[in-house]
Amino acid sequence: MAVRRHWDFALLAVIVAAVAIDPVVTRVQVTLAIRAASTPAQVDFSYLMRTAKLESSLNPKARARTSSAEGLFQFIDQTWLELVGRHGDQLGLHGYARAIRQGELSPPLRARILDLRNDPKAAAFMAAAYAAQNRRKLETELGRDIDDVEQYLAHFLGPSGAVKFLNTLQTSPGASAADLMPAAARANHGVFFAGDRPHTVSEVYTLISQRFGQREARI
Repeated sequence: MAVRRHWDFALLAVIVAAVAIDPVVTRVQVTLAIRAASTPAQVDFSYLMRTAKLESSLNPKARARTSSAEGLFQFIDQTWLELVGRHGDQLGLHGYARAIRQGELSPPLRARILDLRNDPKAAAFMAAAYAAQNRRKLETELGRDIDDVEQYLAHFLGPSGAVKFLNTLQTSPGASAADLMPAAARANHGVFFAGDRPHTVSEVYTLISQRFGQREARI
């Protein structure tokens, strides 16, 4: 499922023209950007749409209050920089990608790269690339196919965190999810706690499954 090096340039031209005419990005423009990104990465369009709705309610300028997460897909600073360094050349961001890979980021340059999270085209492209690489990692680590909820967990927790979470779901579903994922729990209190009571791993999985619109937890 490698990311193919081509875009639907006609569709992208429509997006760019629409944004140039109206700097207030509409839901239609966001949807077009996500659809354009899904094809070259061979990632399901509906998965990307559900992820964007869950992460930002399709608001490309959404910002988290409890972490550095920002943009349509709520990428934190570190993940965004890693993605631009790995995939930026495919989006024409050669200078940015090279500076990241070579460790030559000045504070102003770093800020400009992070601001790209508010660009629906860039955010959708990186989310699709991230989804494709996460699916490969999870299926290799778990030794089986994964579904959309499990793929979303890799977006939410990072791929290594998702593998750890899913393995714990099988072996110790009653374990405290906050103890297992303390950083994620600090940034997402409502997912990991009911009031002051910590949710179990199984409860977090069920909650995310319901929010994502799929099945109950697999125990």
